[in-house]
Amino acid sequence: ERLQLLAESYLDMMHELLQSNDLFFQTMAANSFVAFAELEEDSPPYHRQYDFCIERFAAMCLVKHSVSGYIESRQSGLRALRGVVHKVGPEGGDLWESDHLNMIIPAFLINMQDHAHNVDLEGEGDNDLASLAEVGLKELIAAASLVHANAILHPVLEHFDL
Repeated sequence: ERLQLLAESYLDMMHELLQSNDLFFQTMAANSFVAFAELEEDSPPYHRQYDFCIERFAAMCLVKHSVSGYIESRQSGLRALRGVVHKVGPEGGDLWESDHLNMIIPAFLINMQDHAHNVDLEGEGDNDLASLAEVGLKELIAAASLVHANAILHPVLEHFDL
């Protein structure tokens, strides 16, 4: 029970950082969430809502090229969205709502599309935006069940105007 209270306090602090308009604080919050998502818990976090996190992390993935530090923001946002998928898992009901998937999937697809040919900017490997986005989309699809297929395909088809 004490660990649950600590986790909730940690998420509250992260929530406050995400509310900032400063990309540095948002990046810190995203990196903190990634570390939090890697922690195994005794009981599943069914009661937690990650709505605000998903919204802010997806927004970080779409920071304009003209903004200073946009690559770091996008990388942190992509990693944090992967963290949400990992933390919530296949049984995480709120992740699979169409509102959330309509934010998450375009964030992955846009980064795959925008940076597929710009590997020179970011380098190769883990920090490449297109690679991070591709891995994130694969993890999302792998975590989904057949019941979620329509909710996943709809934003993909909408992105490609099909």
